[in-house]
Amino acid sequence: MLKKRAFVIFACLIGSLLTLVSLNVSAKTEFDSADTKKPLIVAKLETKIDVSPIDMVYDPHQNVIWATHFPRSPTHTKHLVAIDPETGETKASISTGPGTRKLALSEDGTVMYIGYQSVSKDSAKIRKINLISETVEVDIPLNIEPLGGKCSRLSAEEFVIFKDNPHSFAVSINCDYSEGEYLAIFDNDVVRPNILGLFNPATPFHLNFKELEPSEVITKLYASNSGSTASWLDSIEVSDDGVRFLDRAEGLVEGFAEMAFYAGHIYSSYGHKSDPVKRETVGTYPLKQTEGQRPTKGPFAINPNTNQIVYAHSIWDEPVALDVFDLDSMEVLERISLESFVPTRVSGYQTESYDLIYLKDNRFALAAGSAFSDGKIYVFELVELDNRTYLPSMFNRYCSQPYQDDFSDPNSGWRVEENDLVLHRYLFGEYNIFHERGDQWTISSRGDFWNQSRFVEIDGKVEHKEGVWGLFFGLNADGSEIYTFELLPDDKRFVVLRFTSSNGWELVTSAVRDEILPSPQWNTLSLKQSNGHLQLQINNVDVYHMNQQEGLIGLTGGSFAANTDIRYDNYTFVDETCPYPNQQRISALELNPTFIKEKPNIQDLLDELVQEPASNN
Repeated sequence: MLKKRAFVIFACLIGSLLTLVSLNVSAKTEFDSADTKKPLIVAKLETKIDVSPIDMVYDPHQNVIWATHFPRSPTHTKHLVAIDPETGETKASISTGPGTRKLALSEDGTVMYIGYQSVSKDSAKIRKINLISETVEVDIPLNIEPLGGKCSRLSAEEFVIFKDNPHSFAVSINCDYSEGEYLAIFDNDVVRPNILGLFNPATPFHLNFKELEPSEVITKLYASNSGSTASWLDSIEVSDDGVRFLDRAEGLVEGFAEMAFYAGHIYSSYGHKSDPVKRETVGTYPLKQTEGQRPTKGPFAINPNTNQIVYAHSIWDEPVALDVFDLDSMEVLERISLESFVPTRVSGYQTESYDLIYLKDNRFALAAGSAFSDGKIYVFELVELDNRTYLPSMFNRYCSQPYQDDFSDPNSGWRVEENDLVLHRYLFGEYNIFHERGDQWTISSRGDFWNQSRFVEIDGKVEHKEGVWGLFFGLNADGSEIYTFELLPDDKRFVVLRFTSSNGWELVTSAVRDEILPSPQWNTLSLKQSNGHLQLQINNVDVYHMNQQEGLIGLTGGSFAANTDIRYDNYTFVDETCPYPNQQRISALELNPTFIKEKPNIQDLLDELVQEPASNN
């Protein structure tokens, strides 16, 4: 069924394209410093691991990810496993039993603590594992005074291991799941006398330590503490006797937020950056969010190698994505959809990102999936591509030898740009146009000029959602005329359209063809010169002949729905004209960007054909 949609072409994109074209007269590839842009950051998938972890930590000493598993996980159930992040291979597996919660790894990599969710206070414990021998060293009971007489069920939640001593740690202990939490410190498996239990005098229930973060020296701890109407950042003094409450600041964190302490600041999963000493919020990161809602709480990780903070978020019915920010300026550096390797839904459940950890060398591990089954760990690298605008060489480029682009070089001249509507980018050795909204249409060009050309070819597909893609050609000097050769792959239909400033958009021809493969399969479009005519081909089959059209050529991409992902590969351009055509014929593009029109409803253009049977001739 043909889609009843109208496309809108972006004036700002076309204006930029036309300016670029007017400059493409350099005898060699040069960098235009006036058009410098920040580097483009992309996520490059390295390993997908079939593990659905409850928690995971990275061990830099052995270069492994330690992870525990959901009970429904198909492999390694009730085990702590060490996974090679580069291969996904399991290096070690240690039996843990049911009820595992949080993991805590000592700084020297010798000890792992596992918190358990107990069914009774007598079974409540922390398991201490010797990672050198890969054996359980001891189970530390949580049925301690004064907790044993107050709580029927106990579970260890958040840990902070002392940096200079792998056998000393602070832990928050949950009492009866929801009644409150206590904070205790253990040394060599023995609890210090003073245990802290905070409560709100105005209400009968305890508050929750959701996250613990150490100060630079472990004489103080910070805890995110939340009640029914407010949230606080609590300062807690650490002494030889245990822990003691110091003070409380409201508004520095939000309830149930994850926290990280780095370089004197506290960062929260809701995007706050706070100074715990001055007791003030330094600023907020503009996290992606659903309209009218607060930012989506998700895991985050700090990359000390690049001074960046990376948030992973999940919004209902949208792909898992990353927000990358500069730690100091809080500037948005990139927003990266992970749809290419993290599915939007898993087994009927909304896919969520529930853990993100930094590994090394700009590499991260993301745990994502439904909360109870089919989770995965995705190991990926954040790569900065040189996003500077290069002016493609024109003299002698297309003489005698064809130009071929597999899109592995991000400086090969195609548009690289991001705004709130559409992304143009190089992605994993392909060129990508990603529409964040439906009913949009855009173009991209290197500035290649068709003038008695022999051959142009491109592979393309709609990777996700519904869209249309193809080639534009014959774009003349003042932007008053253009042709498109495009596929609606799910309808197995091609269209050839013409735009003129006098008549607007017109249908040249259209047909359903058996040669067209449905999404997400690749199709190949070709333009050839044959006996003075332009020959249009789909998958090496002639579908239409027309008069030769001189002008600029490039790529088109349109969306029928939000989050439409279109990919291109294997671009070939052969031209016999040297040198580049007269500059004056091109410069008018910059002065008269009239190609700012609404692209028509394709259904309206095709109405005259629907009464006729589809033709393959």
